[in-house]
Amino acid sequence: MTQQKTRYPIRVAASVARWLMEELGPACERIEVAGSVRRNLQMVGDVELVCVPRYEEARDLFGQPVQGRDLLDAAIQALIQKGHLEVRTGPSGGRSYGPRNKFLLHVANGVPVDVFSTEAANFGLTLFVRTGPRDWNIRAMQRLKQLGLKGTINEGVWEGTARTMCATEEQVFTLLRWPWTAPEARR
Repeated sequence: MTQQKTRYPIRVAASVARWLMEELGPACERIEVAGSVRRNLQMVGDVELVCVPRYEEARDLFGQPVQGRDLLDAAIQALIQKGHLEVRTGPSGGRSYGPRNKFLLHVANGVPVDVFSTEAANFGLTLFVRTGPRDWNIRAMQRLKQLGLKGTINEGVWEGTARTMCATEEQVFTLLRWPWTAPEARR
């Protein structure tokens, strides 16, 4: 017997999403709500955010610029320290908190929060996939395959050894040769 996933009213999840956008926004080059909240379902299982983190400026021993501290990670850690968020069990059953995927829990109301980091050049594909729903994504990946392409959420879309990054969702729809579909209409 499978356990039923707890669902939350959209008003509760949207409130958590707005709060997170305010708290984490300054630590991101870009941040958007994804998943069922973006699709505006009345009952949702979690809040999903897609982010392009900002990085602290840093220099190596020779004075050359290097990627510094991940400011998004620092902002999330601060919210954990304050008791607003905690790390939760991910889909694989273990605690999941890595550079790309962070599975959290909003402590005040128990709403699961998934934070997905990506690079700006592939933000559109990540937002597209993380908005879902699952069956929509399956159809999209099947369509890419029909067109001789392969999509990977963190690496873009491949045609043989040629890679296309998708900074916008519109680029994803163009590659699929599908008309733009608003998140609420994706089924």
